[in-house]
Amino acid sequence: MRFSPEEFVNTRIYGKAKVTLHKEFPSVEAVQIAFLDGSGKYVAKGKDNYPDQVKNGDFNVAIDPLDDGLCEFVGFTPCGERLPVRFIEFTHKDGEQPCPKEKSPKNPKFKPYETFTPIVEVFEGEYKGLRLYPQLRYLFCVDDDTGEAMYSFQHLEYNGAKTHGGRLHTFLYSAGMTDADRLKYSDNLLPVIQRLLISRNTPFIMETNTDGWPHWFYPYVSANADFDVPNVDSVSAPVEDGFTETSTEPPWPVEAETSDEKEIDLESDDAWAE
Repeated sequence: MRFSPEEFVNTRIYGKAKVTLHKEFPSVEAVQIAFLDGSGKYVAKGKDNYPDQVKNGDFNVAIDPLDDGLCEFVGFTPCGERLPVRFIEFTHKDGEQPCPKEKSPKNPKFKPYETFTPIVEVFEGEYKGLRLYPQLRYLFCVDDDTGEAMYSFQHLEYNGAKTHGGRLHTFLYSAGMTDADRLKYSDNLLPVIQRLLISRNTPFIMETNTDGWPHWFYPYVSANADFDVPNVDSVSAPVEDGFTETSTEPPWPVEAETSDEKEIDLESDDAWAE
């Protein structure tokens, strides 16, 4: 039976947690998740209830609580890591194109903003196969002179802190976009960007902070000299719309909430570079 939107209550819990495998794991398929903010301890029993890459340690974790202190361990993000990843697609609902979602900031001083969530997958190392969901701000606008799409940000860093605009910039360029790409502006650019990034399949690095929130992105440099990184400098982006038919939703509302990140008051003189 399906719940109506009015009846539905999201009980998913997420945050930094200590993950402990049973002392006889994997013979005993049980994992304990203890949230570091004191919000509770849960146990995931059975291989279907925890990710294949599960390990001992502190991670940013998402669970679906069940009865009697049990849970489904939905996903996790390693803390303080630089993870080699590839873009898979943007999250979206069944049969629909990916599109930005509006969110309201915790501080009522700031205006609502739009976000979108790429799905990326670790392709090598101890977390190979792990899928991550780094939520980003949707900061696209139109060039009134040309009708082309642009993205806007104040600067890559704000008083030494990473910014949402800088994070968007480093994601797009690390994942395969270039200055040569010219996209016609529309209210929803995600289907076009998705097709472009999938076609380029560019490896890149996703950095997480000490709490496991997505922090910054970098180009991928392999230790293997024979590794062939695709050359995307001469490729132009397609302008037609397109979307996949599969349904993907992030396992938890991952949003960067880092200790060095603050909302920028655009009406303040301090918000603008000199």
